[in-house]
Amino acid sequence: MKKIIVLCVAALSLPIAIAQEKITLTQAECRQMALAHSEDLQKADNAVMQAELDKDIAFAAYLPKLDATATGTYMFPDMDMMGAKLQMRGMYLAGISLTQPIYAGGQIRAGNRLSEIGKDCALENQRKARMQVIADADNAYWTYIAVLWKVRMLESYKAQMDTLFRQTESGVSAGMATENDLLRITAKKSEIHYQLQKAENGANLCRLALCNVLGCDLDTSIEPTDTVIKVSLPAELDTDISMRPELRLLHKQVEAAEQQVKMSRAEVLPTIGLSAGYMYFGNIKMKSEVGGQSFTQKIEDGNALVSVLVNIPLFHWGEGTQKIKKARLDLQNAQLDLQKNTR
Repeated sequence: MKKIIVLCVAALSLPIAIAQEKITLTQAECRQMALAHSEDLQKADNAVMQAELDKDIAFAAYLPKLDATATGTYMFPDMDMMGAKLQMRGMYLAGISLTQPIYAGGQIRAGNRLSEIGKDCALENQRKARMQVIADADNAYWTYIAVLWKVRMLESYKAQMDTLFRQTESGVSAGMATENDLLRITAKKSEIHYQLQKAENGANLCRLALCNVLGCDLDTSIEPTDTVIKVSLPAELDTDISMRPELRLLHKQVEAAEQQVKMSRAEVLPTIGLSAGYMYFGNIKMKSEVGGQSFTQKIEDGNALVSVLVNIPLFHWGEGTQKIKKARLDLQNAQLDLQKNTR
């Protein structure tokens, strides 16, 4: 029976011990944990990898494309061709083709440039997300420290008021103080107790916010070790904001809009492509009858071909022109956004 009680007590105390996990944390460790946990930063990393894949996809448009086809056909009835029967029962056709774009109106070049701009934007967004995570971690860390110091200050103040209350109470008993003095101290004690409760609740909320930033369990107790902010101001403040990711993204948006105009213009220009291929067909039978005798000729052969394809858009009800106008308006909007944030 005694063993069962000991096991029950141990089982009940285990979650409490786990819930009261305590970690000591420096500012540098706080930043590292926040960067490792941040979902926004992980999404930004994925966006960079997607931009790399987009670059590979866009570059593939320069390269020739190799395709293979195969077809099986069963046709009935047989075709009559000048007294002979053309029989295609199980005819097959197989081929391979190679297609190389020669001129696409600049669309391929603009697409590749857009993919490069997309990668640059992804890198800037990654840098922006990293800066935001560090800023949030620092803010949560130092806010928690500030509230903890406020709690300690109020605890010290409360201890002083408790001492003063006991001294005044003794003074009232000795006739050296009045009840009014004691009441004023009691009211002040109540006010300090209320302020201390508020500060303790605020410290707990700040701890929860810091746990959320760090990605650790919400029951974790955190003891910050860097409690002094060291600020070193430069001799001359730098007002250059040209390297800020927000501004660089605005410049990249203008560049992307310029390439979109070129893409829209390329849709109304001629395109030229070169194609080469080889086709092989078989299991075609030609049946005929001469002098009462039946003859069957089996046809199997292959052909190679080379072709040049030229496509010239002639009339699409103004669709291409409208796309160009729309792209130019998007470019103008991007330029206005840049102008608005740089003046």
